[in-house]
Amino acid sequence: MLLLNHSAKVFRKTQVGTGISRKYGDIPVSVIKCLAQPMSDKDAVANGYDIGQAYTVYCDVNADVKSGDKLEVIGMIMYVQGIKRYINQPPVSHLELTCTSAEGK
Repeated sequence: MLLLNHSAKVFRKTQVGTGISRKYGDIPVSVIKCLAQPMSDKDAVANGYDIGQAYTVYCDVNADVKSGDKLEVIGMIMYVQGIKRYINQPPVSHLELTCTSAEGK
């Protein structure tokens, strides 16, 4: 079982209105239990991210989260860049999110 000791608010960019008045906004989708950790410097550089700007977030396999979503977690704003799904994987199934921080940019 994963130790999911953080909570993250998930926001998804959604179209509001039609025609000329069409706009896009970040609409709250859900709150998920997760564990957010900074990505190692070596992994961040290997994946093309700035050191200190990349995070790995682990959450339940059934969490409502998609690539491109915005997360508010551990007092930071992060954007989901990619998702690895570990389904039917012992000892526990989970999602591994690769995220970048909007902080410091």
